[in-house]
Amino acid sequence: MEAYLDSLPDREEGISSFDVLVDQDLEMPAWILEDERFSVCRYEIGSPSGTDIIKACMSAVKAYIQDHDPKEVRQITQPRWHAPGVLLGSRGESVRACTRVSQSNFTEYGQSSGVSQAKDYLVNNIIGKSVFLADRVYTPLYGGVKIPWWSSAALIEEPRIASPGRFNPDVDAIDSVFVQESRRVLTVGRISYKKGVDLVLDAAELLPDWEFVLVGPARDDDLVDRAARLPNVFHHGSVDYVEMPRYYAACDVLLAPSRVEWGGISRSMLEAIASDRDVIALDLGDANQIAMTVTDSATEIAQCLRDIPIETEEPMPETQAQI
Repeated sequence: MEAYLDSLPDREEGISSFDVLVDQDLEMPAWILEDERFSVCRYEIGSPSGTDIIKACMSAVKAYIQDHDPKEVRQITQPRWHAPGVLLGSRGESVRACTRVSQSNFTEYGQSSGVSQAKDYLVNNIIGKSVFLADRVYTPLYGGVKIPWWSSAALIEEPRIASPGRFNPDVDAIDSVFVQESRRVLTVGRISYKKGVDLVLDAAELLPDWEFVLVGPARDDDLVDRAARLPNVFHHGSVDYVEMPRYYAACDVLLAPSRVEWGGISRSMLEAIASDRDVIALDLGDANQIAMTVTDSATEIAQCLRDIPIETEEPMPETQAQI
């Protein structure tokens, strides 16, 4: 949500301020609370599950419309639950109801199995298709959706960009991120097989004189343990969104080997490109339009890294303290 909100004013011509509707107890990032572009509007939503999420969102949207009389209400998170709430909450009101969805939202059921997969399929492709009942459907330019024949919604294809005011080549690097002065590789995302972290570790074993930093929450204990055993790999855990520009500034290359991304392009890829950094990604979707692409092969990744012209220093010492 942070990245989408941060870049929203750069994509919406003629609109400089936005209300953000959230639960009354949700802890918001400090930068959003301090940013004059955003006003946080809190309503009682709680922590419901299933269809109760829809009811809670509907009530919050109705209350917001009565309090603020907006021209438009747009769902930007959890399409399968929040979108129906926005649509029901704005029904009968003189307000434009908008939803936001990508193609991947209709394929999440593929990550489960058995009875759970059948339930997830119904949620993705029955409840989830309610997004097309909106007046406008916002979808990313890469990995977006098409309007089905039965929907009268207008399709708005949004450019996927990183906020240029935050991600740019002029940002100062954090000196403590890397030990080396060159051959520095950054990977951003959950520590999981889906995000291709196993390929990062394979490449690190093939390139002992390169330094690899992983930024993201741990999801696979085996991969975390394996990373800890490699002397040239360091896991920094989750990093605040506002600190990420300085991480990109510190690296030479972003390695983004995720196996599942909207249109093959991740948010970290866009942020690294905006920061004027080289990007290596798997050859999926439209990734080759903005990055150097490789197959699902650590050997190919290692060779691609070697081929990048980088000013080098002496190799990393064999003994290196873990961060």
